[in-house]
Amino acid sequence: MKKLATPFALALIAAGLLASVSAKADVYFRDPDRVILKDYVTAPSENVTFYSPGTILPETVTYTELPSTVTTKLVPAPAGATYVSSGGNVYLINKSDRKIIDAVQLY
Repeated sequence: MKKLATPFALALIAAGLLASVSAKADVYFRDPDRVILKDYVTAPSENVTFYSPGTILPETVTYTELPSTVTTKLVPAPAGATYVSSGGNVYLINKSDRKIIDAVQLY
């Protein structure tokens, strides 16, 4: 029985480590990024909705892609994704389906 316990325990530890690494891979905005982004993104003049990662940015929501002068200071976006701002929030979205990969609420 002991011969099975050790490999099983190691497998559980490895699975936990892999799960934690993959969960962190979806986080693109870091704490210092807020300063960079606040220098570019202005506060909204009205209340706006903040959309969480994993949701689809509605077609009714307009956004502006962030310029390369800002995005070069951020973690590079994955292929097919872009950084955008909308209503004082910044999103990393998949260009094809507007799915939010990561988001930061600035105001």
